[in-house]
Amino acid sequence: MRLEDKKALLSHPGDMIVETLETIGMSQAELAERIGKSAKFVNELIKGKAHITSDTAQALERVIGYTAKGWLALDRAYQDELMEIAQMEYAEECLSWLSKFPLPFMKKHGILSNIKDKKALVNELLSFFRVKSPNEYNYIYNEASIAFKIELKYTKDPEAIAVWLRLGEKDADKLDNLKKYNKKTLNNAIPEFKRISYKMKKGWHSELRDILTECGVALSYTPMIKKAPIHGAARWIKNKTVPLIQVTDRGKDANKFWFTFYHELGHIILHGKKDIFIEGEASTLDKLYIDEQKENEANRYAEKSMFSESQLITLENIIKGSVTKELVQFHSQSMKVNQNFIIAKLRRMGTMEYNELSSMRVKVDFSKF
Repeated sequence: MRLEDKKALLSHPGDMIVETLETIGMSQAELAERIGKSAKFVNELIKGKAHITSDTAQALERVIGYTAKGWLALDRAYQDELMEIAQMEYAEECLSWLSKFPLPFMKKHGILSNIKDKKALVNELLSFFRVKSPNEYNYIYNEASIAFKIELKYTKDPEAIAVWLRLGEKDADKLDNLKKYNKKTLNNAIPEFKRISYKMKKGWHSELRDILTECGVALSYTPMIKKAPIHGAARWIKNKTVPLIQVTDRGKDANKFWFTFYHELGHIILHGKKDIFIEGEASTLDKLYIDEQKENEANRYAEKSMFSESQLITLENIIKGSVTKELVQFHSQSMKVNQNFIIAKLRRMGTMEYNELSSMRVKVDFSKF
């Protein structure tokens, strides 16, 4: 039976009480006096808001007829119907909730089983987010709860973003050898990050993650979700004991990857443990509160991590003349800076030959890791 039909056919003992009172010509107030209850109680009984206890059932039998067992049976049947309706409403709510998530992506990446049973998928999704029901999920991810201090309801596609962020947390759970966070060790490791980013030799992503693990920082290479145009995120997890940096391969561009990495690293090093930082397309995050000062500080940190002051001066001199592939390669080798960084920086500085240099771009594709 459909939920709407079940609700329409729902009947409670109060209906029978009203019919009986009309038949014998007795008011609700008089019934209250005769059974020794308040008028308010009788009104709630008639509306189905109050239970029929053994005492009330016996009183009804003596005053308006029908057996006490009959009244109790009617009340039990009504409560059972209410429970079934509540279960059906919950099931519909769950299915509606499920439909909001990027299911094809989640099945492709093994987050959810490749099955059609929606009830089973709902249970898997609840387990994925570690919540009892969609109500708890909505509170945690959309209402800035203790567990997740950011209101994703102000983003364009909150469910997709929530999945992407949760994947980062699950990645961190897999790092059994993660050391205790040490800011000094992390700062000392920055030259190593620059070395890795320069050539990006085979296995560079594993080396980068291993170094960060030794510093006590969890790094997640989280696959791109189309409906979640996020570039990166930084936050402290596990009761604020573990800093987590999440980056994606959106755009497949090495410069974007490394700028995002350093940007999120800047948040970890420069800012406190309370904030959650998410970087993405403005159209997606336009209604989400963003601390512009901290974002600008993280941007400056990223640029300084990619170029020294003297290197930036050199680049300013480059744009005064003709920029060729050979010139970019020469300065990349002399600076020991990834040529992709140089090309992107020259573009922002106004180099017109950028399109000709685009063939030199280095790609980052997590599916190849």
